Amino acid sequence: MEIRYWCSSSGRSYVGKFIDKQTAMTQKVIIADLKLMSQYGYDATMRAHHCDVKVLQGNKMRERKIHELIVRQAKVSFRIFFVMRDSVCWLLHIFKKESNRTPPKELEIAYKRACDLDCYLAAL
Repeated sequence: MEIRYWCSSSGRSYVGKFIDKQTAMTQKVIIADLKLMSQYGYDATMRAHHCDVKVLQGNKMRERKIHELIVRQAKVSFRIFFVMRDSVCWLLHIFKKESNRTPPKELEIAYKRACDLDCYLAAL
């Protein structure tokens, strides 16, 4: 499976930039989970390696088929929102989870980027 980072119109990779700002150990953990997903596909990776992936709930999220990959490192967890389009996994957004609930702002960012991605792909 190919994994791509969704970029802004100016070419800024949101997820890539976030990962680059993390410690070396955190980068290793995040990249390792993404490599597993790239090599085996997210369904097989999740079954074989017990990674947590779920489809986000809510009408808007289900409409765009936005998924969440949960990456855990020590006492910290990160959430990566992604969508599958034509066998490509598009990484839309990542954030450090600091509370029990996912902040609505983070969900809205993922939704907007999924909409932007779908418009971009439709224009190709």
